[in-house]
Amino acid sequence: MKFIFISIFLVVSLHLALSTNPSCLICNGITLSSESWLHQNKTEEEAFTLIRNYCIRNPVIKTQCLDILNKDGKTLIHNVYFKNHGQDFGCQEFGYCT
Repeated sequence: MKFIFISIFLVVSLHLALSTNPSCLICNGITLSSESWLHQNKTEEEAFTLIRNYCIRNPVIKTQCLDILNKDGKTLIHNVYFKNHGQDFGCQEFGYCT
């Protein structure tokens, strides 16, 4: 199951990397992290780890998705910051990818 998730992630990432809207790459990466929490019974910490790692690997700062994570009526805040080499990288609410 993990292999399938990674394969889908790589295909989507490649497709989005070729698009003209670079924010969509981050947006969809966060969405996939969200999906792993919502539909694969991952813990909140695992979901945050996926998002944190995804944001750190990508140089785009403050680029993101609407409704990053929502499970059982509990929404995690949009502007969650993570440290990377002493600099704050943020994934904040931006809107839907087009």
